Amino acid sequence: MNLLDIALDCRARGWHVFPCKPKAKEPLIRGGFHAATNDEVLVREWWTKWPDANVGIATGASGLTVLDIDTGILGPEHLGAFTANGLPETYTVRTGRRPGFGVQLYYRGGDLKSVPWSHEGVSGDVRSATGYVMAAGCHHPSGAFYEALVDAPIAETPEFVRSLRSAVSDKVMIEDGPITAWRNETLVRILGKFRDGGADNDDIRTKALKINESRMVPPLDEAELEHIIDNACKWSVGEPEAQVVIGKALA
Repeated sequence: MNLLDIALDCRARGWHVFPCKPKAKEPLIRGGFHAATNDEVLVREWWTKWPDANVGIATGASGLTVLDIDTGILGPEHLGAFTANGLPETYTVRTGRRPGFGVQLYYRGGDLKSVPWSHEGVSGDVRSATGYVMAAGCHHPSGAFYEALVDAPIAETPEFVRSLRSAVSDKVMIEDGPITAWRNETLVRILGKFRDGGADNDDIRTKALKINESRMVPPLDEAELEHIIDNACKWSVGEPEAQVVIGKALA
């Protein structure tokens, strides 16, 4: 199945899609997942222009909540043991991340806050009202493909998923130690606070590159890092905190 067929199959399922760079997860269009569509004419137009584009699925617009499991699952048997704890059978995709065994469980309802999570040694992200995932059949930067493990009807979002809360704390953001989990989310939050403090685009890029080199374990790949930097440079710049010198505040 070529990538246009994959995009059209997602559209037929009622999902909203958008093109991403070939063999990568960076959006090709302005607005990224916010510009995703279910319109067949536009889908065909995009993949005629970019036939090798990966297919991004905007979770919120598609009415989806995806439990992205990044670490802690060793293989199919371990996944079965984990999902036996209140997670119903549903459409499930193995991500292309290698080495490792990453999976994404799809559920109906895109109304949850998108957050990183951790539970008994298993961790990842909830992608729901905001964010996106790659469709099965897409080419991961590792060289492997996303593949459907379970092509079952999509179940309702279970209470286990609805009860998950963000695992990224302010303490993680201000420490100087390594960042080994929820790397994207943590970097986004750090840059957000930095931007609120008045950082310009050059400052944002310098900060992001330094954090990726010195704290990320492993470092984010170039496409992911550039996507985060580009988004951060579009945020509104906050006012720098006033400094007090000899009793007088400097703007």
